[in-house]
Amino acid sequence: KCVTNYLHSRFIDLGLNCPKPAGSFYLFPDFEKFKTKLHKRGIITSGAMANALLEESGVAVLPGSDFYMPATNLGARVAAVDFDGARVLNTWPGADQITEEYTDTYLPNIKQGCEWIERYLSNLD
Repeated sequence: KCVTNYLHSRFIDLGLNCPKPAGSFYLFPDFEKFKTKLHKRGIITSGAMANALLEESGVAVLPGSDFYMPATNLGARVAAVDFDGARVLNTWPGADQITEEYTDTYLPNIKQGCEWIERYLSNLD
């Protein structure tokens, strides 16, 4: 659950609505705050959003519509699994003690994915 808490915090900082994760592997952020900008690009479904995110940023998510959300809800499912779990478990300092150095060392792909999403969202203008 430690990495999902980190991702949750990053998603909130990015302006995404994201329920606090109850489990250890998945998060369900939505991009509804960016709906107007996405619609201007012709992105009106979660499937189109997931495809655009992959094509333009390299980040793969599953569209919310694959999880019984309405297609026009710009939600996604994110899996927090691209890291060495045993290494992170043995070194986890606590969610409130995460540093840039820690994420660079132990969660480089997770951190990079967040940065790529941030860049994608900032380029929607």
